[in-house]
Amino acid sequence: MSNRKKESAVRTVLSGVPVYCRFDEVRKVADLVENPDNPNRHPQSQIERLAEVIKLAGWRAPITVSDLSGMIVKGHGRLAAAKLAGLEEVPIEIQHYDTLEHERADMIADNHLAELADLDGEALSGLLSDLQEAGSLDMTGFTSLDLEELLKESAGEDDGTPELGDTTGIVPENQYGVIVMCASEKEQEEAYTKLIQMGYNCRVVAV
Repeated sequence: MSNRKKESAVRTVLSGVPVYCRFDEVRKVADLVENPDNPNRHPQSQIERLAEVIKLAGWRAPITVSDLSGMIVKGHGRLAAAKLAGLEEVPIEIQHYDTLEHERADMIADNHLAELADLDGEALSGLLSDLQEAGSLDMTGFTSLDLEELLKESAGEDDGTPELGDTTGIVPENQYGVIVMCASEKEQEEAYTKLIQMGYNCRVVAV
């Protein structure tokens, strides 16, 4: 009985990877079109982790494509991970949008809303510890080093890094900031310009 349930949970297998999520159709990776206006940038390390998660845990969420523009709305990172993993086909969800503005708004919301969530470090470290003992940590995208850092934070250990709370007068209340230390004024200007181009709200301060 349990084996039949387990088998039925897999909807299909694409390029050797099981698909557990609901999807509307299957498309070749080469046929998918990325949205050039997508503001989210995925570092290579994130893509590598996501590729490993997909290979180990299967597809748990499809790539969302607009029926209006034909471009990806959600899942640019998953597409990059699929390419890195050498997958040829991926599960696709088709979403309807009345206007391109609605499509772009949904793309931005998908990128931004998750960033607004607060993680309970203690609860997260506890879950990751359990998964590490079960040998399933790799399926989360977290590494043993990430877990070690979380456990240190939960235990209240001080690693010598200044807390963001120490930026009183630099970061407005209810906002979060990162101070970038530069070796020269030229490097400062380059970093400022690059962050502004990436869409961050920045200002130059003396520390």
